[in-house]
Amino acid sequence: MVQLKYILSLLLFAFLVENSNAQNFNFDPQSCDSRLRNDVGALAHDSMMGREAGTQWEYKARDFLVTEFQNAGLIPYFENDSFLQKFDFKDGADYTDGTELAVDGKHFQLENDFFPLSKSANGKVSGSTVNVGFGLISPDGKINDYKELKDLEGKVFIIEISVPGGAENYSKFSEFANIDAKIENAHKKGAKAIIFINSDPKFDDPRNMISNRRERTTIPVVFVLGSKANLFKYKKDVSVFLKVNIKKITKTGYNIIGFIDNGAKSSIIIGAHYDHLGMGGETSRYKGKPAIHNGADDNASGTAAILELARYFKENRIMNYNLIFMSFSAEEKGLFGSAHFVKSKHFDTEKIAAMLNFDMIGRLDTSKRSLNLIGTGTALEWDSIIKITDNVGLIIKKSKSGISGSDQMSFYLHKVPVLFFFTGLHTDYHTPNDDIELINFAGISDITKYGINIVNTIDEFDKISYNKTKDMSRGNGRSYRSGITLGIVPDFGSEEEGLGIQAVLDDKPAAKAGLQSGDIIIQLGEVIIKDIQDYMKALQTFKKGDTANVVVLREGKKLKMNLQF
Repeated sequence: MVQLKYILSLLLFAFLVENSNAQNFNFDPQSCDSRLRNDVGALAHDSMMGREAGTQWEYKARDFLVTEFQNAGLIPYFENDSFLQKFDFKDGADYTDGTELAVDGKHFQLENDFFPLSKSANGKVSGSTVNVGFGLISPDGKINDYKELKDLEGKVFIIEISVPGGAENYSKFSEFANIDAKIENAHKKGAKAIIFINSDPKFDDPRNMISNRRERTTIPVVFVLGSKANLFKYKKDVSVFLKVNIKKITKTGYNIIGFIDNGAKSSIIIGAHYDHLGMGGETSRYKGKPAIHNGADDNASGTAAILELARYFKENRIMNYNLIFMSFSAEEKGLFGSAHFVKSKHFDTEKIAAMLNFDMIGRLDTSKRSLNLIGTGTALEWDSIIKITDNVGLIIKKSKSGISGSDQMSFYLHKVPVLFFFTGLHTDYHTPNDDIELINFAGISDITKYGINIVNTIDEFDKISYNKTKDMSRGNGRSYRSGITLGIVPDFGSEEEGLGIQAVLDDKPAAKAGLQSGDIIIQLGEVIIKDIQDYMKALQTFKKGDTANVVVLREGKKLKMNLQF
């Protein structure tokens, strides 16, 4: 991928809001540029190893930010003079205890010889194998690797991960050759377990990780590495004993929260997440070997901006609102940090005027100069505030919805007006190429200045009135799923058995059936729902126009409702 370097000098703009108490943004250009570069450079340095939530590298970034909060003069938000809010979340899996594979009595070594795939179910299987080739069935039926095979029910299927003709021919089969399609075909043909192998040196092996967000099948699925696969290629009938035991891992993250106390009854929250993807993970778009995902844009850029905002307001303004500065962890895992805060005793909707979120503001296009403001429909006053705010030469693109894939969504769902500052997705998003060399620091400075102007303009309003937006689509191009859906935002941080509902989307099946935020789905149709995997599996049994019963827990009571897809 071509690396594009922006080497730009920082521009100085005077900020003057129509407010008798407002002051100019008088940061010296060179020192402001130096601070932004230092902050982004520290967070996006290789030594941070990608700042994955729940790891020592998040904690290293946490300690850096706590020091910067202190240096900015912020007051610790929590009791005992602490900036930190600790929370636990589920992430990844451990399958080392109780996962086994023996072939013709020979035991394979976990990790070195085989590993379970993300879609694998837990279970124990004994039986003989059948080789089903590439396991392909085309939609038109012209390609069917099962056509000549008989007596498949109850056997362990051996399936090549590649396609006929090798990796260079994948495009010819891509519509129906992915792992999910192969697993679905095998399951329908009666497989009680699946062993994938790879005989094509040019074809990538599947990733060795267990996703928390991906639905699982009902049978064990493993991948056998390298030469061990030869045992299956040269024998038609192999005896297999397979046991898969996947357990979810609990990790700990930290929100970092500082305060400017202006003696007001209400506060403005200014936030950005500081975690990223570490060495990759399930949401990485990079398919190569593990590599550091520095996340200079996502989201060292937004974190650096809120540090500048904190420094400015501590030194330059006494406002009619208090200011709360938040650096969230585990945004990349499912908004866990911000979701934890809004569910905690430290959050009171009535005492929060608005929430401004800065996420991926480091790639401002120097020619178009467009800044996306997402959530402009979440307050009755936003249009007026945006109109009268000095935009320092930025072209503002507005999106009304409060439902968009970053931390402001957690606050919007608790009836807080929000604005999400965002310069857009790019080809380096969620790859190792999101590095500091590609950051437009002059752009971050301009957006920071605009953020200051927005806050100053909010200060002219006695109240910001929450408004629920009609458009509930996610504004940044990321979606939970396509096809049949209930129209809910799942609560990935819920510890309850079942599927928690974080939000119910307007005019969707769940809303029409009477489901509510906070409900826990425990049954959909005939499927008992214990987690997101069961929910996804249940959805696959329906098509548009079908009706189904759904059972939820609401305040400890079971409720049964009927819905139509």
